[in-house]
Formats: sequence, C-alpha cells, structure tokens
Amino acid sequence: MINSEANKMLFTKPELTVEDLTVALHQANLKLREANRRLVDSEKKRTELLANISHDLRSPITTLRGYVEYLLSYNLQDHEEVLFILNQMYKKFLSLDYLLNEMFMITSLDALAEMIILIPYQIKKCLVDFFISCEKDKKYAKRRLSLEIPEDFTYYVLLNVEMFERVLDNLFTNALKYSKENDEILMQATLRGREITIAITDTGIGIEEDMLTRIFEHTFMISDSRTPEDAKGCGLGLSIASSIMEKHKGRIWCESTLGKGSTFYLSLPIYEEEVKPPLKAI
Repeated sequence: MINSEANKMLFTKPELTVEDLTVALHQANLKLREANRRLVDSEKKRTELLANISHDLRSPITTLRGYVEYLLSYNLQDHEEVLFILNQMYKKFLSLDYLLNEMFMITSLDALAEMIILIPYQIKKCLVDFFISCEKDKKYAKRRLSLEIPEDFTYYVLLNVEMFERVLDNLFTNALKYSKENDEILMQATLRGREITIAITDTGIGIEEDMLTRIFEHTFMISDSRTPEDAKGCGLGLSIASSIMEKHKGRIWCESTLGKGSTFYLSLPIYEEEVKPPLKAI
C-alpha cells in the first residue's frame, strides 16, 4: 500500500536548497559578467580597428585631394612636374586599393570559414613556387633572397594554396619593408615532430619585445617612428596571416632582436594519410 503522506512529502521536497540556488545564481552572474566583459572588449577592439582604418584612409585621400586641387588651380607647363604628381597619385591609389582588399579579407575570413577548401599538397612545391615568383619580382631586386629546404622534403599538408601563399606574401612583404638594401630574406623549412615549420628571416630593423605579443592583433599599429615612410598601415597583414593559419589548424609566431632582424615562424600539421602521386601523361 502506498503511503500517500510520505509520497506527498517526497513530491513537494525541493530538489535544490537555498544555498544551492544562491551558488547557482552567483555562478550565472559571473558568467553573465564575463560575457558582458567579452562583448565590451570586442566592441572596443572593433572601434579601435575602425579608427585605425579611418586614419590610414584619411592620409592617402588627403594627399590625392591636394594633388588634384593643385592640378586644377595652376596652369602647369612643366610636364615633368605633372608626371611626378600623377605618379604620386597612382601610388596613393595603390595604397587605397591594398587597404580595401585587406579590409575585405579580414572581415570575410570568419564568414567564409566553412567554404575554405583544404587539399593535400606537397609543401615543398608550394614554397619553391612562391620563392621563384619572388625572385622574378622586381621589388625584391635589392634584397638577397635565400631558400633552404632539404632535398627529401616530400611531406604533404592540408592547404588552401592561394590563402597560404597570401600568408607567405605578407611575411615577405614585411621583411622587405623593414629591411634595407642588400639585407637578406631567408626562407627555411624543417620537420619538428609531426609538424612542418617554415621560418622566414630578415636582417632588418627588428621588433621591440613588448610588441611581439600584439603584432597579430587586428587593432595593432606600429608607431610611425618605427615604420618606413612608404610602409605605414594599420597592420592588417599579420592579423590576416594569423587568421588564415588558424583556419589551417596551424600557428604563427615571431622572434626578433631589435636592430638585427626578425624571424616569423609558420607551423602546419603533416597530412598523415598516403597521397598517391598524379599519373604521368603518356
């Protein structure tokens, strides 16, 4: 026979005590505060990013406006002066185009994450192809480019080749900007455990130690005093490189000595499955 009184007491007995509810409420408040903190921090970084981009856009736009106003206000007879002004305007247009492309990339990487296709690709081929393209690029004519990869370096990694080459291009471009004539830019590839490590080293001006933890942030800007005149920018390139490496399940970091140069490291996990070589055409 069922004891109705005992059953009633069992049914009405609270599952949580007041102390339990207090603890749960306190934990929920802590989580809410943390979520709010992250939201405020994210909004602050977004505001800083927009401010940095606005700063970078203002400079070339102001310069272009000045050149155009000058051309409109004077009866220029000196063709060399006109040519000089047009060349300067063209450089500023290129700067704007580059910055806008960087903005599009950084804002679309997360949105397009699920659409990024990675395929097994021999890392040596990717590095060699990119290096050869740099050797042919006139902008590196005043730098000493070097490549060190073991002959038997036949490992595969999962790559989106176009995006990974963008990472390499950002790092080589940085090495070019922050080095001087006849400095060396060296790319090496080694095997560390089950990861491929790629090192890109320059013998340029280096980076202050307190900046090394921040250079991959969206909102980071190197001070103008440390930046070559033609290389000013809001630093989106390294942030984009970091995001791309994250999408590849890889890492990027930097070691640097002020006045002696920097080394940027890329690490990618080896593709473990067997990859069959493509059939040769008969």
